[in-house]
Amino acid sequence: MKNECDIVKDLLPLCADGMLSESSVSFVEEHIKTCPDCAAALKKLKSEEPERKPTVINDPSVLAAPIKKIKKKIAHRVILGIVITALAAFTVFALIKIFEPYTVENLESDLYTSEELEFAVNDIVQRFDGFRSAKLVSIRYCGDEASMIERKYDKEHSDFLLFIVIFKHRTLADYFPGNIVSCLIGHEKHRFYWYAKTESGEWIFRGNGTGP
Repeated sequence: MKNECDIVKDLLPLCADGMLSESSVSFVEEHIKTCPDCAAALKKLKSEEPERKPTVINDPSVLAAPIKKIKKKIAHRVILGIVITALAAFTVFALIKIFEPYTVENLESDLYTSEELEFAVNDIVQRFDGFRSAKLVSIRYCGDEASMIERKYDKEHSDFLLFIVIFKHRTLADYFPGNIVSCLIGHEKHRFYWYAKTESGEWIFRGNGTGP
């Protein structure tokens, strides 16, 4: 309603002078039926010069000036609306990406209990909570067969858990908050995480790297 009032107020002087087209006059008359402020403003304009007679202006540039002003206001409001809508859509998209949860896959084993596998998962999550340069995407147990293979390479420990972790590495790390940039434009990478069981039966983080 306020936007319409602004337009009508620009037209009131022309309406009082009888310089508007029939359609513009109808627009003003319909508006002032429900707007006491604009109705009062028009009445005041007419009362200030009761003997005023319509002035005929033949200069097209003078007649076009108010219309151009109105079109300019409308264009500015349309552009502002588009910008606000785009920013809102981007904000929603960014929030969805930032708070998108990670997934945990293939937590099944014939060698180890679910508690042992969950220990490793929780440890990985805690490590990524402090890893500001990346956002955790998924954690996957590589399976009993991969764990059996790992035993051949480490004679010090008899049991192994091997996980592959997918994460998004952030770019421009020195200029923007880590996870925001990671979620939006970061590229996915993977890293393997090893866990070994000590002689006392305690699972420990053995290390991580780009390949088993």
